[in-house]
Amino acid sequence: MENIKKKILASILKNRLFYLLFVVAIYGVFYFQNQHDYFAYVKEWDKIFGGEKPHNAYGVVFHFFSLPNFIHPKLPKLIFVLSYFIAVHKIYLFSGGVKIINRILLLNPLFWIFGVVYGSNDTFVSSVTLLAVLSLINDNMKTSGFLFSLGINLKYTPLSILPFLVLSMKRIKKEALFSFLFGTIIFLCLGYYFWGTDLMHGFMFNINRDSSIFSIFRFINGKYHPLQFVNIQSLDFLSVYLVVIVWGLGFFCYFKFNLDKYLMLLLSYSNIVLLYKSGHHQFYILFFMLTFLIYIIHKEKMRMNKILLNSFIFFWVWILGFTIIYPLTNQYSGVYNIREWLGFPTFLIHLFLNIQLIIYIIKERKYNLRLTPL
Repeated sequence: MENIKKKILASILKNRLFYLLFVVAIYGVFYFQNQHDYFAYVKEWDKIFGGEKPHNAYGVVFHFFSLPNFIHPKLPKLIFVLSYFIAVHKIYLFSGGVKIINRILLLNPLFWIFGVVYGSNDTFVSSVTLLAVLSLINDNMKTSGFLFSLGINLKYTPLSILPFLVLSMKRIKKEALFSFLFGTIIFLCLGYYFWGTDLMHGFMFNINRDSSIFSIFRFINGKYHPLQFVNIQSLDFLSVYLVVIVWGLGFFCYFKFNLDKYLMLLLSYSNIVLLYKSGHHQFYILFFMLTFLIYIIHKEKMRMNKILLNSFIFFWVWILGFTIIYPLTNQYSGVYNIREWLGFPTFLIHLFLNIQLIIYIIKERKYNLRLTPL
């Protein structure tokens, strides 16, 4: 018993920042009042638990949080935050104990503002997805498949990276795929039992929603609309088509040319964030975590590619900077009209990053072909 206490104390002392911020985050969960998206979550969960049909932008797993919400309105938010700390700890271990990565992820403004303060469920989706990827890397196929099912059945975006991990020219990871499908069937059957076909409302809700904040489509749709002289008021309808086409092209190239799956899943998700009309800050949490995960895997070569590395740094300084500005300006309200123009420079910065990532992927393939014996 004494040895266990010593080990626990030694672990706490070694990871003081982790445990300090963990306690601060839990305090923050209960300190901050329900606001932003979380205020709407609680209202929706109360209605669902009261017997009403779901009417929101999310998948069936979101509806199940009505039970912990009934126990305590802050309990789902606490689960979201705890999942993030678990994911960060796992990434830290995977990196071999690189402290700078640990610190950046722990002090990430996206997490503190949109996770702890605003309580976005993207914190949970991102964390579960990262844990799914790490489980797959460690050959825990069943766990990985179930975690992917959990994340995807709350929000559909992680579905964009799953095919790169379970399908390739050389092998289909059947165990992970079957685990994902089994978990999804269970979730959907339970959802259908309680809510019928209304559980699919979230899919159409997302297709019909308006463009927002970081998206180039929000800029086109806004006050400084560059196409007003030709009487075009919005191009939001193009977003879904572009996302599907670009993702399909990326997966075709991955499968056809046997490209690196981790680089391609990062590029795939990056393209979705670039082209999707809903450019909310919280959508970048998963992209941020994936960036560090893929950096760990390709660390040596990425360090030598200064243009790509600096592109990532500049992009994330831009995104995290405006994440901090968001609450300081009362969510971009005021004389600077930030919502009206932010999508344009963000698109250019992000597009440049994606181009550099594509160049890096092409160079990687050429390098690997030279190493492959005939």
